[in-house]
Formats: sequence, structure tokens, C-alpha cells
Amino acid sequence: MYLIVLLNLGISTANRDDLKNYLRACATWILDKTTISIRSKACENFTIRESGICDNCDQLRRDNRLIKAINKRRATGKNIRFIPKCYLEHPLSKLLLNTNLKSLWALADEDNDNTAIWTKLAQFGKDGFFKGEKTFQELVSLMIQIQEKKLRNKKTTGLRYSEHLKQFFSLLSESSREYEIFRQMFAGMSVRSIRYLRAKEVDVVTNPELIYENILKFSQLIKALNWNGPVVGMTDCTKIRPKLTYSDELGGIVGSTLKLSETSVQTYDDIHNVINYIKQKKAIATQVKVIVLKIPIEKIPPLVISMLPTNGGSNTAEIYDLLMNVITMSQDAGVNLVSLGSDGAPVEYNAQQLIMNSEKAETFFEFHDNYYNVHFQMPIYRNLPIITVQDLKHAKKTARNQLHSGTRLLVLGNNVILYRHLLTLAQSPDHALYMWDVVNVDKQDDGAAYRVFHSDILAQIYQTGLENNEMQSLFVYLFVLGDLFDSYLNCNISHKERIIMAMRGYFFLNMWIEYIEDSSKLYNSMFSIAKNFISPQSFKIFTNLAKSLILLIISHREFYSSYPLYPWEHGTEAIEHVFGISRQITNDFSFYEFFKIQQCVAYRDKIIRQNMQIQKEKTSASAYEDAAKFIKVLGIKLLNDNSDNSDDINDISGFDFNNDESDLNEDYSLANTALEVAQLSQLADLEQQTNEPEQEHKLSDLSKIELDYILNTSKKYFPMIELE
Repeated sequence: MYLIVLLNLGISTANRDDLKNYLRACATWILDKTTISIRSKACENFTIRESGICDNCDQLRRDNRLIKAINKRRATGKNIRFIPKCYLEHPLSKLLLNTNLKSLWALADEDNDNTAIWTKLAQFGKDGFFKGEKTFQELVSLMIQIQEKKLRNKKTTGLRYSEHLKQFFSLLSESSREYEIFRQMFAGMSVRSIRYLRAKEVDVVTNPELIYENILKFSQLIKALNWNGPVVGMTDCTKIRPKLTYSDELGGIVGSTLKLSETSVQTYDDIHNVINYIKQKKAIATQVKVIVLKIPIEKIPPLVISMLPTNGGSNTAEIYDLLMNVITMSQDAGVNLVSLGSDGAPVEYNAQQLIMNSEKAETFFEFHDNYYNVHFQMPIYRNLPIITVQDLKHAKKTARNQLHSGTRLLVLGNNVILYRHLLTLAQSPDHALYMWDVVNVDKQDDGAAYRVFHSDILAQIYQTGLENNEMQSLFVYLFVLGDLFDSYLNCNISHKERIIMAMRGYFFLNMWIEYIEDSSKLYNSMFSIAKNFISPQSFKIFTNLAKSLILLIISHREFYSSYPLYPWEHGTEAIEHVFGISRQITNDFSFYEFFKIQQCVAYRDKIIRQNMQIQKEKTSASAYEDAAKFIKVLGIKLLNDNSDNSDDINDISGFDFNNDESDLNEDYSLANTALEVAQLSQLADLEQQTNEPEQEHKLSDLSKIELDYILNTSKKYFPMIELE
């Protein structure tokens, strides 16, 4: 090659062309500069092969001489200056005369793993793969902001954080130690700054009772958003761990159904007196009733305005008074409350009906259609309508549970709805139902209710009906009620279509009950509402859903014509999210714990509504529940089933009031259960003591307090059992 180069340099142009022709004639492959490729000398130029490579060029790929020539390093840093420029002519070399392109080429061509990572990251970002990753995008933007300050030799103070990042850092700072690790590795606000922001927050109440101050917080929120439209309200209850707690913030003992004014504490000695008073009244709360106000737009989170401890014994009159107070306070604060949602429990439903027909209403807005015998009305309070709404998901679960009732045989015309219909659908090869949706069902399973009313089930019944039409009644039931629920939940239909779907369900239910009533008159004992129709409460809930939707549409047309109507925002969906997020933070909370975590719940809800998913692995049930189930499975009878729990409550030396925690359960079943399990564990320890080393269990401070209380009360109340 070196000789050829010398000859090439020392000969004339004509002879040089002859030399090139000779080399081309003797060559095995050709360097084609036009296509920037290596081709066989005998390239066919055209081929019908899918690869686009002719047979001769394909054989060239396996030529050993070519492989060695390609792998040999030629243009190295030492000898590149000896290579003639004619062999270095390349279209890319002209582009690389640009300094910016040359530096970019050097970065991309560098053989470095880190460089490859950043190149891929930049390409992914350019292609839009991180378009939905808002947190990642803003973190990267923050890192760039920090690096730019460092390049200018400036301090990294005065950084600007978006609202999304503020909420994200606030969530991470729940654990200060882990957040500091994250902050040192990446970036973030200081814990002090986060605490300052939390102190300025106005969307979390500081008093759990229903007071004007809490309503005014929501009023300030809607004014800040310049919202003058309708607002939805909702109430619901969730179970809590029975527990009394001293709160220095609220100035008394919380966790009872009494008002804070009745459980206030002035001195340390008052704690014992208040606890005894609560015990005498049997007023330890087992549930918490939450009241929420919300702007009916998906991205805007709700505001909890009241958290009332209860034991589930509220009657219709009490709930009615509570809801009327919500209406009155809201209107006094300038909040245009348009609907009140509940889960459809009998006392809740009856209280709502009292509101819809209350004498306190100034007037009623009525809608009548005598031809179809439709008469709907809504009360007007201070020139604004109020409509009560049942929660859709609760109603859907209720409709599904009616199919599993063994005390009723639902009759529709000449057909009936049987349990084996659902079982047949679940057992078929192309099933849309699962066996656990039919056998040993969980009546509170939202997913199962969703699947039962899915269109795939209707398609499966339709295909089955081609051979056997005994499922016609089931098809009609699922189609009509599913349409009723979909009239609220479907986001892609017009209000006219919603009215058709809702009124179809309304007319169907009324015709069905009239059919059963007429049949019972004709055939006496063969038909009855109690045996052959859905439950009375279910009928009320379903028909009220249709009424509420029509009234919501009318109210928006007549009173809020400038604001959109999103029917799926009405009900108790927002409050269920509050409960769900609270359970993610603390699975088994007391009333005071529920009250204290609402700041964190509000932040999580904001981020979730910005399409950031916060998932938590499934955790086992609490230790108390596990112990109770364990005792039940073993069939062990607790030793104190007939014991009298009339002991002195003042002996509470096992409590640590410095931590503001004092466990006082209404009964001592949990202590008894834990005691039985402790005995069983002692037997197991005696058997394994010689073979296994003793394990050290780490308990949190709160767990130690509760465990000490269980052990102390166990020794006191059950002297026949001793724990080592």
C-alpha cells in the first residue's frame, strides 16, 4: 500500500487514472462514497431481496480480508498526519468545520458509559418520553438551575420551586432523616422552609368541630380561585380505633362523642375526671363523621370542614340538624352549596328527604309532567337550590349485592334472576367475571361491582342467550341499572343522553314494582315485594339517583348556566379518597391521629390530582385484628367473657401523658385477645428456647405505650393469668 501511495504521488494524472482502473479491476470490494458504503465489485445494483442487499454483497460480509481490514485501526493519533487528504475526504468532514457540531460529535462519539447515558436521556427527552413525568421534569429543571448558579460562582440560595415541587418535598419530609438523604443526593427545600409553608397553609382546619371558621377557610379558597359557581358537599363515616387522647392543641381529651367544651382540661388532675365522665357516658367514639366541601372540578382537591367523632348511633333528626347547619353556615359565608351527598344509609337518606321537603325552605322549584306522571321538586334556600345525592359507587355495590341475596327471588315477567346465572357466567371459558366475584363475595368490593355491570358481561349474556334465554331478566337488570349508574359516571355523553339513561331506569323500577304489586293481588301469597323485589332502601336509592340527576341538570340550567355540570363530582367520591389516603398513611388510626394527618392527606390529594400516582404495597392487618382472627379460628374462649369491668379507672400509671397519648378503650377485648396470644406465644417460646436464640423486637414509642397499657390492664383485670 505504501508503494502504491508513492507511485500515486509521483505519476502524472493520466497514469494515475490508469492505476486506479487497474486497482479497481483487481479489487474484491469497492468503497462507494456516494452511498457511503462498501459494495462488492460484482454488485448487481438491483435486487428483489427484502434486505435490499444483493447476493454478491451479502457474501462479501463474510470475507475474512474485509473483516480484518475493517477491524484494523488506521487513522490513529500518531499516523493520521501521514495519510493523504484524498483518503480523508468525507461529507461529514465539511459539517464538522462548524465548532458547535464538532463538539457535539466529540461528545456523542466518545466511548464512555456516562456519556452514553446522558445522550440517551437527552434523546428520550427530545422524543417526549418524559412528557407525563412532571415531578421528574421539574427536578431536572431544579438541578439545571443549581448547576447554572455554581458555574457563575453564586450561592445556591433563592431557588424558585414550583407548587408541584413544594408539595412533593413536603410529602418526602414526613420522614426528616430520609428526606435529608434525598436532599443531599439531589436537591430540595430545607425542612425549616417546608414547616414555614405548612404553617401558612389555609386549606387544613385547626378545629375538628363544625364552626364558621372552617367554612370561612373554604370561602377564602374559592375567592382566591375566583369561583362563584356551585359547590358540592358530602358526608360519610369511617371506623376508627377507640382511643382517648389528651391534646394540648385542642385543650382537652379528644376521641369521645362529647363536645370539646365538655372534655376540656385545665389541670393535670382534670384528666382523670374527664376520662371517668366519658366512661360513665359511654361516649368513646368508634367512628368519625367527616364533612367535606369541594368545587366540582376534578383537579381541585376538597376541603375537610368538620371531623365529628361518633359511635354510629346518630338518628335522623340529629343528622338533619347537622346538614341544615352546613347549609346555613355555607350560605352565610357566601358558598353556593348545590348538593349534599351521602352513602345511602337509611338514617342518612331519611335526613336528606327531610331537607328536600323541609318547611324551612323558602319555596320549591317544581318540575311536572302529567303524561308520564313525573313530579320532581327541589327546595330553595335563600334563592339557591339544594339537591341531595346518593353516592354512585355505593349504589352500584348495593345493586350487585341484591343479586346475591338468598332471601329474595327477583322476578321480572316470565323470568327470574338466580345465583347460578352468575356462577355460570364465571365458569364459562370466555368469562368476564371471576370466581371470587361470585363465591364468598366481598360485598364492599368496588372492583367486583364494576365488573358485574361491565359491557363485557352483557355481551357474554347475549351470546349465552342465543342458546338459552333464561338469563333475559339478568340482562335487563344489569343493562338498565348499569345505564342509570353510567348516566353519572360517563364523561363522554351529553346531558340529553344522561336524561334518557336515568329516566329509563326510573320508569323501569316503577313499572317493576307495580308489576309485583299487581301480581301479589292476583296470586296472593305467590308474589310479594318482600320476596320478589329488591329491598325498599335500594329502590329508594335508585329512584332518587334518577331524580337527583334531573334536578342537577335543571338547577345548572336555571341558576348556574355559566358553569359546567360534572355529575360524577357529586356524591361521596372525594371523601372516599380522603379516607383511602388516610389509610395509606396510618392503617388503623384513632380520631386524634386522623385529625393530625389531614395536613399530609391534603398534600397527597393535591399531588394525586396532578396525575402523580402514590402506591403503597399491601400491608397485613393490624396486630390487634390478626390476634382477634387467630383466637377466633382456634376457637379459644376468652377467660373474661363473664367478668365485670367495674374497676378503678384512676390507676393509669402505665400511661405517658408527656407524649399526649392515653389509650382508654370502651371495652377490653383487645387486651384480652392480646393476652391469649401472649400465652400461646409463651408456650411456643418454651418449646424453642433450647434451639433458637432469643430475638429482639423493636417497637416504636407509641407501640410501647399501647403495649404497656395492655400488659398493665391485663395483669390488673385478669389476676388469674400471669405473664413472665
